[in-house]
Amino acid sequence: MSVPCAVRHARSSDIERVVALHEASFPGFFLSLLGPTFLRELYRGLLALDEGILLVAEMPDGRVIGFLGGTDDRPAFYRRLLRRRGWRFALAAVPAVVRHPSMARRVVRGRERAERGNDPGDAGVNQAPGSLMSLGVAPQAQGTGAGRELVRAFDRVVQSRGSAGYTLTTDAEDNDRVNAFYVGLGLVPASEHVTPEGRRLIEYVRVWASADPRA
Repeated sequence: MSVPCAVRHARSSDIERVVALHEASFPGFFLSLLGPTFLRELYRGLLALDEGILLVAEMPDGRVIGFLGGTDDRPAFYRRLLRRRGWRFALAAVPAVVRHPSMARRVVRGRERAERGNDPGDAGVNQAPGSLMSLGVAPQAQGTGAGRELVRAFDRVVQSRGSAGYTLTTDAEDNDRVNAFYVGLGLVPASEHVTPEGRRLIEYVRVWASADPRA
């Protein structure tokens, strides 16, 4: 059942709520395990850098029930993020690595991917330089249409900035509802790859070029 919510660009005062929503939406996932300090740095970066996009879904009473983080130019975003805030991320990751030393390799790989600006399975990165990095809706607000409105707003922002399109990556297995959600919004499966940890991921792409009949 859809309920009225407004999607707007996030403000600095929204960061704590966005971090809480991320942790609630992705319990046990890598970024959540790195902790709230790391997440704050990521979402502050999305606010601070020109290539960043951070949107929130807000109810009429002012409650933020969802968020979307992404960029219209992922390679440029990560280059600037590491140059300006890389040391902050390194410090923020230390407590998690101390608690879970096995995470160190994943942190290093994550930095290497950020420096490259792409992932091993990014079939669409050349034609679609943007990236939908994270999308979360409060558990009690699932099914309200907030996620759909956030993606539609993201589409408008990315397109208005002149980007050719964007990609996103999500789990290929035990994730039917999420995959159906993105397919229903018109995103196209582009590739699959398996992480060193054995996690099978699927990449979706949306491009605006009229030459692609799937767009």
